[in-house]
Amino acid sequence: MTDTIKLMETLKVLFASGADENHSEEEMLALLEPVNFCGLIHPITHEADSVYDYIVNGGTLEDGPIRYRGNRLFGPDAFRLYVDQVPETSYNGVVCQRSLELWLLTNMQLAVCSCMHIKGKTLVTEYRQIKSCDWRETEIQIDFLELADTLVQISKLPQSGTYPFYER
Repeated sequence: MTDTIKLMETLKVLFASGADENHSEEEMLALLEPVNFCGLIHPITHEADSVYDYIVNGGTLEDGPIRYRGNRLFGPDAFRLYVDQVPETSYNGVVCQRSLELWLLTNMQLAVCSCMHIKGKTLVTEYRQIKSCDWRETEIQIDFLELADTLVQISKLPQSGTYPFYER
């Protein structure tokens, strides 16, 4: 089975799981009809990145900026599909924001992480923790219409010639 087919199946399961008393499973799956899955796989593959449980960027030392990476959270790279953010708060110039993130792993499985993002004058830190592989077991609120629109836009990117094609 190709990764494109796995991606399509994963997203169909995700969208079907968003069915509720106001939206049937068929309506949820219809949101994916305009998505070009063959086009979608290439930007997702290209933009996938290592995700760490803790990162530090910024500040200055005599030898240069502070950069730290903790353990890889998923092992292989991942692509962030969706972010559900809580409004940020600020304390004495330090901005704090918690979010829940929906990640697509390179094996085409999903994971939801919490992320605490803290930004000071010269320092940015992020702490991530895996919450679940099933979004319904977390507090994430997915706007499926917004996610579908994003997927459609991403699936059109290879036509611009800015992304290489990958054998997936």
